[in-house]
Amino acid sequence: MQVGYELHLFAQHGPGGPSAMPGCAERRDLYERLRVIALGVLPHETRPSRFEITPFDASLHLRPENEWTPEVQLTVRVVHRDLYFSPVDACEEACAKEIVEGLRKLGAQQKAWAAA
Repeated sequence: MQVGYELHLFAQHGPGGPSAMPGCAERRDLYERLRVIALGVLPHETRPSRFEITPFDASLHLRPENEWTPEVQLTVRVVHRDLYFSPVDACEEACAKEIVEGLRKLGAQQKAWAAA
């Protein structure tokens, strides 16, 4: 049974950036920048749903959508404020859609980011 949503945000160093080192200062900086973005698109009023941002994960994440380039990942969970293990409801669905729409307005793309 699905009890919520997980939205994943990824970032990587641009061309010529530092080499991929798990947990390095540059990776922490990318995570903090993703965190600012995530906080900016979360609904601000109290709702029956709540939002969790996972702590910094020092490991490098690899995805086929980004040609296995090492990335930093931040996860936002949208879950029930109470009764955590209840099935997904309309509030969680609406919150997840609102967050995704906020990210789109900022220029984020699903699955992959293409530099301009």
